[in-house]
Amino acid sequence: RTTASNESRMHDKVLILDFGAQYTQLIARRVRESKVYCEIHPCDVSDAFVREFGAKGIILSGSYMAAYEEFTGQAPKAVFELGVPVLGICYGMQTMAQQLGGKVEAGKVREFGYAEVRARGHTRLLDGIEDMRNSEGHGLLKVWMSHGDKVVGLPPGFKLMASTDTCPIAGMADETRRFYGVQFHPEVTHTPQGRRMLARFVLDICGCAGDWNMLTNVINPRSHISRKDEYKSTLIRRGATVGANATIVCGVTLGRYCFVGAGAVITRSVPDFGLVYGNPGRIHGWMCQCGIRLGFELLDGQEQAVCPVCGERYTKKGQVVTLVRKSDGSKTTVLGKEAK
Repeated sequence: RTTASNESRMHDKVLILDFGAQYTQLIARRVRESKVYCEIHPCDVSDAFVREFGAKGIILSGSYMAAYEEFTGQAPKAVFELGVPVLGICYGMQTMAQQLGGKVEAGKVREFGYAEVRARGHTRLLDGIEDMRNSEGHGLLKVWMSHGDKVVGLPPGFKLMASTDTCPIAGMADETRRFYGVQFHPEVTHTPQGRRMLARFVLDICGCAGDWNMLTNVINPRSHISRKDEYKSTLIRRGATVGANATIVCGVTLGRYCFVGAGAVITRSVPDFGLVYGNPGRIHGWMCQCGIRLGFELLDGQEQAVCPVCGERYTKKGQVVTLVRKSDGSKTTVLGKEAK
């Protein structure tokens, strides 16, 4: 069995320090989509922990806090002393600026939602990444903003990397130390080029090998259950068959491979389509690829299940489940002896 600690020794890794942002888990997901191992830890870990972790790079998350207040969350000093690349996102950029000698203050205009950012300075993080160009030929990025405070003074050694009309310092960079900060959120889908930015950071700037893949590794995560031997946690591999009456304690979604929620009993997994749940003798329902648990009902003389999210329809006859696609009505047998 490969444990989380073993994973951290076998692969390059990124440390994500969480300041309480609602999007921190998304940051981790994007890093892992680049096949880089990462771990999320609280922002108040010790300097010794940061040094011993052995990260190839560090990401500072957003937060609800204000970087300029006296009693607020700060990154451990070791973050900026290790000599590894650091990326600050939203509040992460603000605390980086404040801690390294810049200035942050409350903004007069809050930004929440779509914004167009002009890339400046030809930095390594944003070089060649853009969504469009303005009439003057400057590269622009479509991004998602969610902030009230803003950086108004760059720390020594930093240069302007991005700006908007209402946020003159929307990005900053110290190329020598490989420190970068962005006021927007590259981890959300509303920032179309966000995945490229994070991949650029972890693969090119941090130099991670990109050789880790969650779907091919079995992870035994840290358990919050007091009786640690009461439950065993295992990642279900692609195409694996789960034993009868195997109870899933917690659920997780990995792209198109969806695991069911707490307490659900499943019998097997099916690549690309979802998971069935029930018992070996009778299928009770279906877990759609978008993660919605469906129950079969008798409609028009046939047992059917329709996903309210994606609209895909599944029909069941005996132990055979067929997908009827919403787009063109085509049918694909996804479970049973007739499945290809």
